[in-house]
Amino acid sequence: MNPRFALRPYRSFFGLFSLLCLLLFPCPSRAEVMAVAAGIAPAVEEALALHVAGGGIPLEMVTGSCTALARQIAAEAPYGMALFSEPRWPRWLEERGLLKESVPFALGKLALWWPQSDRIVDLTVLPWPLALPDPETTAYGFLGKEYLQERGLWKKMEKEERFLIVANAPACVLAVKSGAAAAALVPVGTEIKAGGSIAVIAGKTTEMVAGLLPSAGPDSRSFLAYCLSAEAAPVWRRWGFEVTGR
Repeated sequence: MNPRFALRPYRSFFGLFSLLCLLLFPCPSRAEVMAVAAGIAPAVEEALALHVAGGGIPLEMVTGSCTALARQIAAEAPYGMALFSEPRWPRWLEERGLLKESVPFALGKLALWWPQSDRIVDLTVLPWPLALPDPETTAYGFLGKEYLQERGLWKKMEKEERFLIVANAPACVLAVKSGAAAAALVPVGTEIKAGGSIAVIAGKTTEMVAGLLPSAGPDSRSFLAYCLSAEAAPVWRRWGFEVTGR
């Protein structure tokens, strides 16, 4: 018997069996993934939990600096939506056709944070370094550097090596709690999870922007709509953000 024809019944049976397995035991669908700036991730986590509690579908979350997330998106990372803590990188992605339906959803504020609640921190007499998110890659690091330059402190503190530059706002908190830094410049709302005290720095704000990526599915679209809704506004306010466009 020609072996080519002898194998056909086996192949037909195997194909039918595989199809039946897929129909009877389908693989669980993978959750859509969103990219979230690390400094605003705790607030987004709370918004997502409320969205899911109201019947929405959970999304996986990847956090990082705005710069790192934008570069991942440009490298075709499989994100459905993104929430940035500044407008520069969303614009960069829009220019390349990689972000659509982007819209500001809140205004973030810079604050000085320290772990104790029983004293005031003076930047000019810190006992050890000030932790700062990387000014080159993060929104709050950029704002922090701008603020210190305006106060005439940047060059002096840099010369005296009184900075501890770290990856992002959560890393600032870890640096302070470990004793490597005395205080940190971070987003307002950091104190909700980290404890301690904050002093809001007037005039230093950043527009937070959300948008969809070309691979966005219905779950990403649903959560984006929730982030822009009146239902989500109390979450942003609780974390110290100013709600825009309401």
